[in-house]
Amino acid sequence: MSKLEERYKISYNFSLSNFDSNHRDMNILLLGITGRTGRLINQLAHANEHNVTAIIRDKSRATIPKVRFIEGSPMDRELLDKALQGI
Repeated sequence: MSKLEERYKISYNFSLSNFDSNHRDMNILLLGITGRTGRLINQLAHANEHNVTAIIRDKSRATIPKVRFIEGSPMDRELLDKALQGI
């Protein structure tokens, strides 16, 4: 178990099997990236060379590197449709 998994007490099946090394360059849309779980998922995604796009309500909080941010509400269906293009 990695230090990251030990820190957050996440099971191996949840954290790494969904980000298998055989599936590089996946495009992931992440909601809630500024929260604890969102940050963890982002770290795992980048560790496995995936591309992350995140919808964020306040772009001033978009301080996480290597993430494409889209400002708006995840409750906005049109915004979600736009964000999901290419995912």
